[in-house]
Amino acid sequence: MVSASAVPPLIEVSGLSITRGIRPLFEDLDLQLHAGEIVQVCGPNGCGKTSLLEVLAGLRPPDSGALRLPPLTASIWVGHRHGFAPELPAADNLALWCALHAVPQPDIEGALRFWQVPRARRRALGALSAGQQQRTALATTELKKDARLWLLDEPIAALDTEAVQRLSGRIQAFCARGGAVLLTTHQPIQGLTPRRVELRP
Repeated sequence: MVSASAVPPLIEVSGLSITRGIRPLFEDLDLQLHAGEIVQVCGPNGCGKTSLLEVLAGLRPPDSGALRLPPLTASIWVGHRHGFAPELPAADNLALWCALHAVPQPDIEGALRFWQVPRARRRALGALSAGQQQRTALATTELKKDARLWLLDEPIAALDTEAVQRLSGRIQAFCARGGAVLLTTHQPIQGLTPRRVELRP
């Protein structure tokens, strides 16, 4: 039997530094994330939490440091800026997302039902409430079945209590199958006990 310590981490970061303009957000960050693990990135506003997740999602380059990451095709990014087209219905936005991520035979209707936004699937996303838009973004986690890593930036923003509990259950089930989650949140998520990583300016 192979011990957990002998299994290479899913994410390995060493000496990572990120700046905004000429101002360093953080410097020399070392971080490891293993399969089955939940890590919460913590720190004050403006310390670079979102920027770190964007780097790990391949959305921006770091200023310095070494990264070892799973293929981008194995990751799902859900940010508080979801990037969907507000003029398109929820179902069409998810269909485009699946095409971009090469998801075979996606069950978009099922994902929207699970996140309890089936009646909103044909309405323009911009006409939905903030909570419905966030549920639509989280529906991507139901669509890409072969994902190994979820990068969740403020995933419970605008969610009601029931939806937060639903997300907690999905995160636990995903990690039990060998997935890993890196997230930011200003509020604790009931049922989760993540390992905390502090960013200090």
